[in-house]
Amino acid sequence: MNNKQFKSYNTTALVDKAIILSNKAVQQLESSNDNYHSARQLLRQALTIIICQIVDVQQDSSKKSPAASFFQWSSQISTITKNEELDDETTTTGFVFTRGIYIRSLTTRLEIVKAAICYNTALTHHLLATTQLDDSNHYTTTTDQLLQQAKLFYSRSAQILRNVNEPGEKRRLLLRLLHMVILNNLGQVSYVLVDYHTSQECLDQLQRNIILYYSIHRRRTKKKKKRTCNPTGFCPHDDLIAMHFNTLLDVPMTAPGA
Repeated sequence: MNNKQFKSYNTTALVDKAIILSNKAVQQLESSNDNYHSARQLLRQALTIIICQIVDVQQDSSKKSPAASFFQWSSQISTITKNEELDDETTTTGFVFTRGIYIRSLTTRLEIVKAAICYNTALTHHLLATTQLDDSNHYTTTTDQLLQQAKLFYSRSAQILRNVNEPGEKRRLLLRLLHMVILNNLGQVSYVLVDYHTSQECLDQLQRNIILYYSIHRRRTKKKKKRTCNPTGFCPHDDLIAMHFNTLLDVPMTAPGA
């Protein structure tokens, strides 16, 4: 085995390990909100591998992984607060997409794996923020820090996706959907952090992407009776409708007291 082959083998092993850690983290998120901290630890390990340990790797973009194996959404993860529901002061602006990503193919391109792991990390911090409210369900300093981390990793995931050019309409549709989910959640987090400019930008982009997504999706599902979640990673129709309603939000132009 020459040096190039060894490097490729070692990289594949590291990517596989990062995928396994990320998928275990999503399982933790699904099982209980008591496991959010465990999920964060697993994702930290995955990020260390995927971002810090894998360097100077050039993948062959001509190798196509099965579109149906890119990823699969987890179940919708509930956000539970101390008093079970938030008051008007502490709600985000609307629907938050809380499905984690199971990376289902060990042959998925490295950049897509990075984007998925960054998304899962962002979602974990987003969910953790809902557990860090005070007894009156108001945000605390810890909540703000967690939301800032969520915003950072949503942004990183979106940035990675912008540089991914996948062949095939089905693959592009899956990545567009992931980008829409990130825009939705980044818009929500930014609103809570009073970054109204970013929130409005995200919701505007989300609206344009939803229109395009439905246009493409209708062509693909014209002969099907249902548009539901399936192993290819397409998300439930109700979630898309909820994201669409988020785009109708009237975002303030200035922060309170400005």
